[in-house]
Amino acid sequence: MLVRLAVAWCTVLGSSLLLPAQNLWIVNAAGGPGAHFTSLPPAVAAAADGDTIYVMTGPFGEGATPFTTNKGLTILGFGGAVPITTTQATPITVTGLPAGSTFRMVGFTRVTDGAIDLRCTNCLGEVHLENLHAREPDWFAPPTVSIVIAGCSSVTMRDVENFGAPAVSVWQSTVALVQCRFGLTTLGLGGGLGVDCIDATVDIVQPHFDPATWPHALSCTNSTVRIAGDAAARLIGTGLGAPILADAATDLTIDPTVTLVPALPGGPTVVGGAVPIDAIVPASWLGGAAQPAQNLAIVSTAIGGHFVVQALGEAGPLLPTPLGLLGIDASLPFAFFPPQSTIFGPVTNTVLVPPSLPPGATFTTQSLVIGGPTLRIGSPVTFVVQ
Repeated sequence: MLVRLAVAWCTVLGSSLLLPAQNLWIVNAAGGPGAHFTSLPPAVAAAADGDTIYVMTGPFGEGATPFTTNKGLTILGFGGAVPITTTQATPITVTGLPAGSTFRMVGFTRVTDGAIDLRCTNCLGEVHLENLHAREPDWFAPPTVSIVIAGCSSVTMRDVENFGAPAVSVWQSTVALVQCRFGLTTLGLGGGLGVDCIDATVDIVQPHFDPATWPHALSCTNSTVRIAGDAAARLIGTGLGAPILADAATDLTIDPTVTLVPALPGGPTVVGGAVPIDAIVPASWLGGAAQPAQNLAIVSTAIGGHFVVQALGEAGPLLPTPLGLLGIDASLPFAFFPPQSTIFGPVTNTVLVPPSLPPGATFTTQSLVIGGPTLRIGSPVTFVVQ
């Protein structure tokens, strides 16, 4: 099995390994041998499209500080939990990213009071955000939005933990949210509306949205929203609110396996006029960081009795299709895992990340679900090698 998967990875990587080498920049507040910069903004200013920036943890907890860019950069927190500091007045801003460029930011943690403030606006290229955590928030949610995604054609977020009012605002954009925790963090603080979607296409996979003192976990206006996952996924309503507020113009599909917790026992789970479709939503997700020489467990859900063929390829722009949201670049080689039956519930594939993969390589895996004459595409999950 591992031999076959290794061959599959080589097939997928065939084109990317031939790309010309890009620059690698090191940011370390302590300076010293090997460091090019002592703070992140000048590194971003100096880097060219396609470059990678490593940010180290400084001697006094220094790490990432706010910047603005329109470049396709890869910014990696060395070790996966480098401190990050932002404010509403000074957020991290990615704006005007051109088509064909890819921005990645992975591996940062807010270790002081406050949310991660980030703006993605008017981006035609791909934006991938992963392993971003606000772990020590204020006692209550801030009264402002923390992450804004506006006018963007393709944004993925995986393993992002944040809070705000809302934690994430999505406007006129296509977004895939996988294994994100919004509202109350793992410390039990923060709270606030999880995601607010307006005129957007959003896939939400394996969420944990707990707004604490706010009425709803998810709000949708004139959007197409699919919610997928297993019984561990949950959206919680508080006060007198339902977990989901969705207007009648919203196309809302909810996997019945996902846990929706109403504010009152027996209360509504969806309010606002939308008539949700209860149907199994094929989806994939994976836990943990994608590190070279590590095994990744890819979990997929589908309709019982169907067959799942897991695809693995380089990430491409999120593309809405009649079969589902496509996230793999279909113009490049990609591999298939052996088909598995879903008669016993979720299926899991394990893949060994090749030790030769460079940090910053970005891939997408998603399922093709086959049942009789029908074919559906599962929600994609994009991950970055760290």
